[in-house]
Amino acid sequence: MASLPKPRLRRTHRGPAVVAPEPDRLHVEEIVHGDIRWINIVRPRATDRAWLEERYDFHPLAYEDVFSRNQRPKIDRYADHLFAILHFPRFDAAVGRLGSAELDVFVGPGYLITIPNEPIDAISYLFERCRQSEEFRSEFFSQDSGYLLYRITDTCVDAGFPMLRKIGAVRPQRVVFGDLEQMKATILGDDLDIYFEDLEDASERIWQILEGYKETIEALEATNESVISHQLNDVLRILTGLTVIFLPPTLVAGIMGMNTKIPGQGVIEGFWGAVAVVAVLLIGSLTY
Repeated sequence: MASLPKPRLRRTHRGPAVVAPEPDRLHVEEIVHGDIRWINIVRPRATDRAWLEERYDFHPLAYEDVFSRNQRPKIDRYADHLFAILHFPRFDAAVGRLGSAELDVFVGPGYLITIPNEPIDAISYLFERCRQSEEFRSEFFSQDSGYLLYRITDTCVDAGFPMLRKIGAVRPQRVVFGDLEQMKATILGDDLDIYFEDLEDASERIWQILEGYKETIEALEATNESVISHQLNDVLRILTGLTVIFLPPTLVAGIMGMNTKIPGQGVIEGFWGAVAVVAVLLIGSLTY
């Protein structure tokens, strides 16, 4: 077998090697179509922040939210633009885990700025399609920046459904793992008990986590229905109170308006007597 040639190394000094730092480049991508500009910045750095601050006078707190970690979803309204923080599911192929990616958005007249802290496949796909296809770009930029934001978020939301369908495969596997743990002895032997028990235990833990999420959603739904019920009860209580208060005076007025002969009819004393009865009933109902 022929030996490979050895590379020749030049030694200029015996000290430690000095690696020149790579210059921090911009990660700003832009698409301009008509009067709308879409700016996408993935994993923004300090140079990207300086570039944004030079061109857009956003609030310092918004910039602080963009360049900080673990921000909750929210939306802030300013005089001429909106700032929103959204979260979308993201599968990290490097570690094989499903996590979430944060998307920071600035939207105003004529521009949309998307700043994902991690690459989001749906946004990368849309941006590349808009950059390469004139027809695709004309469709997405056909109205205003708000419509462009809608199309992007709608695509990101739709991209989460395949992940949910994959999570739904956990339920039928519970039975399979349980049967496998029980029937392994006939073919695989009893020395693998601890391994299959660990597999079944892991499956049960995943299912318990999903059940916990389900219980949380059901609790939120029950709380919402309870709040709505209390609000409805308050409205009914007010309407019932008004009905009870004004029903007796209405009854007296109806009796006094009958076309038959009644005591006090045709004289001024009868009128004042009716007014007095109405007043007493009204004050009594209010007091009660």
